[in-house]
Parts: sequence; C-alpha cells; structure tokens
Amino acid sequence: MNIFLSHAIADKTIIENIEKTLKPYGLNFFIAEHTRSVDSSITEKIEAMIQKSDIGLVLLTEKGYNSHFVQQEIGYLKSQRKPFIQVIQMGFENQIKGFNYGKDYIQLDPNNTDAALEEIKKDLLKFRKRIITQNKIKQDQIIAIQKAEAQRKKQNENTALGILAGLLVLAIASENK
Repeated sequence: MNIFLSHAIADKTIIENIEKTLKPYGLNFFIAEHTRSVDSSITEKIEAMIQKSDIGLVLLTEKGYNSHFVQQEIGYLKSQRKPFIQVIQMGFENQIKGFNYGKDYIQLDPNNTDAALEEIKKDLLKFRKRIITQNKIKQDQIIAIQKAEAQRKKQNENTALGILAGLLVLAIASENK
C-alpha cells in the first residue's frame, strides 16, 4: 500500500522512525525529499506522489503547522479525494481549523512516539485490509462479467452456426430439386 507522508522537513527523526517501524509491514511511504526528480518541480513531484498514493499520513507537529507545504498537501489530498490520517502533536489539537476541524486524529507525544506509532500502524493496516477486500470484490465482479461475456459470445457463435447449418441444408435441398 502506498502512503503519502505530509510533513515538515524539520521532523526528520519522526519521519525516519515511522518509515523504519512500518516498512516491514509492506507499507510504502512516498516522502518528497527522498525522491529526486530532474524534470519536475517539487510541487509536481508531490502531486504525482499523492495521485499514486492510496492514503495520506499528515504530521501536524509544531513545525508542520507552520509549513505552507503541509497545508497545501492537505488541500491537494482532499481535492484528489484521498483519505488521510492526521497525527497531531500534543498541545496543538486546538489549532485545527477549516476543513480539518472535527476530523479524527492520532495524538503524538514528541517525547514518546511509540504509542502514536502503534495507532498509526493499526489504522494503516486496517485501511489496507479494507482496500484488499474492496479489490477482491471488484476482482470477483470482473471475473463474473468476463464469464457472462464468454457465455454470450458462445451463444452467439452457436446461433451463427445454427443459421449457417440451416442455410447449408436449404442450399443442398434446392440443388437436389
């Protein structure tokens, strides 16, 4: 599962801890500064990462609240209808404004990130399970549609063969007269 990680660059230690802890669970993080691009701007790179992601993880730390990029990334996640999990540093809960107000979040204690990491892991794994279930349902629907199309094709072929056989019988009968 692909996760776009929205954060302030100054939160490097937290970012590294999240990635190191959760990568073994098959969670792939898109982190803008970890990807070098010679043919696109930082904005284009971030937009592409968000588009390819299944979900966003937004770190709203003291530094993240003041980052224009984090605020823009939240807006772009919303415009792309991507779900996202908010991780909010203790003491900043009351600063949630605008469209994020009232959205659930995971509380982050900067002095003890383990509890938040466990909650992040639980939420992301639960979301991944939901995606897998939805994709399985879609796969089952696709298989059913393909089977129905194959049956229709076979019926059409059989009908065409029947018509050809009838025409052949008529042709032979008219020649024998």
